[in-house]
Amino acid sequence: MKSLKRLAVGLVALVATASSAQGQAGSVIAIRAGHLFDSKSGKLLDNQIVLVKDDKIAAAGPAESVQIPSDAQVIDLSKSTVLPGLIDGHTHVFGFGLDGIKPGGPPFASPINDTREYRTLLALANAQKDLRAGFTTVRDLMSHGGGYADVDIKKAINRGYFQGPRMQVSTMGLVATGEGILGSPEVNLPRNYQTVDGPWAARQAVREQIHYGADWIKFHATADYEFEPDGALNSDPTFTKEEVLAIVDEAHRHGKKAACHAFGGEGLRNCVEAGADTIEHAIELDEATADLMKRKASTWSLLHTLFAQRLHRARCQVHRGKIQPAGVA
Repeated sequence: MKSLKRLAVGLVALVATASSAQGQAGSVIAIRAGHLFDSKSGKLLDNQIVLVKDDKIAAAGPAESVQIPSDAQVIDLSKSTVLPGLIDGHTHVFGFGLDGIKPGGPPFASPINDTREYRTLLALANAQKDLRAGFTTVRDLMSHGGGYADVDIKKAINRGYFQGPRMQVSTMGLVATGEGILGSPEVNLPRNYQTVDGPWAARQAVREQIHYGADWIKFHATADYEFEPDGALNSDPTFTKEEVLAIVDEAHRHGKKAACHAFGGEGLRNCVEAGADTIEHAIELDEATADLMKRKASTWSLLHTLFAQRLHRARCQVHRGKIQPAGVA
């Protein structure tokens, strides 16, 4: 545990200082690392120097071979361990207590009772928590009712107004009619998603999201899933194959990538066949679909899926009969 604390202290000190130096053209930061983890070799190197110039690593190596400029700001981590910034490939900074994971009661922000401005401030705080935990880059997959505010958070961080991780954002998740609708038809409640039906409407939505700053296009190819009494997982598809093809193709036409939320079955296969860049969850991943993913070079969001599987297995141990858990975003 002490070694982990030293890792965290070293990394946070480095990130915070580097962030405060942003915007100072030509500024050089020199980090003296007692230990430096080299992710390429998998080795822990001793007595290393890292030079950072204009927010980029200019040099790294043994202290005797890397010369520190006379005007450099020196950070002494000679008693600490430094490692490269971590990357989280699936976050929801707007997901306040999402899926009831947060213990002790309901989420601490509500799209009904709290303004989008307040929720955006909390989302920024969540992004900063990720940075303090060592994640210097995150891919935030859906703003959960925040609209395009995730783009604004990214801009504010990039322009140096706030400390935070580098962010790739996907704005509003795309869904088909019938998914993600809250309340009765008589009540107009905030929407977590952008609803599209038909290939051309899907293309229009992709173009709109890219115009307003989306780095990724996130779409839900399956609805929530349920377990039958015999243990089989049942997950209904949402978009048709033609709609999925349109979403992925339009994203790729504009140089963007597409992230497919799918638990299994037809919806998952449609995403893989369309060439989606990443598959989120894939809880029911059969061998044939896995082979197709390999041929299509699709990436499986593995860690997020393993967490989801563990969470829902725990729920299955409590319930009996037909189970319909809340979906994972």
